Amino acid sequence: MADWSQLTKRRRKCSQCGTIMNYLALGEYKCPSCGNEELDDYGIIRKYLDEHGPSSSAAIEAATGVRRMVINEYLRKGRLEITDGSPVFIRCERCGKSIKFGRICAACAKNVVSRQEEKAIPFEEIGDEPTPFAPKKHDQMFMSGKHRR
Repeated sequence: MADWSQLTKRRRKCSQCGTIMNYLALGEYKCPSCGNEELDDYGIIRKYLDEHGPSSSAAIEAATGVRRMVINEYLRKGRLEITDGSPVFIRCERCGKSIKFGRICAACAKNVVSRQEEKAIPFEEIGDEPTPFAPKKHDQMFMSGKHRR
């Protein structure tokens, strides 16, 4: 699994002039010297989903070149979310229940907290279960609402 710190590096050199770029937000960088704008992997995925709507991880990988391992890590960190009605979801790491994003389901998060087995679980890593009666949007993901502008 990818090291999350590697996925969210905030220091980036400008490909045009080599100056350290300023991190704006949501995977976007801007060079203070030449004005060049660049995107990291998250920014590339976000731009693709904004332009094309909900899409499968295979489609995102094919169109953007961002590896599925990275896309899956964004799902696990709650930065992306699988749409309701998808035939494929990620699984809770503790019980295996289907979740739309995160690492563990809400039920397992409650058990961990009540038994104090681990330190606090980040909110974004507690995934929602899919809604069973949603319209079908086969195996697609979209930008999580908390990360939209």
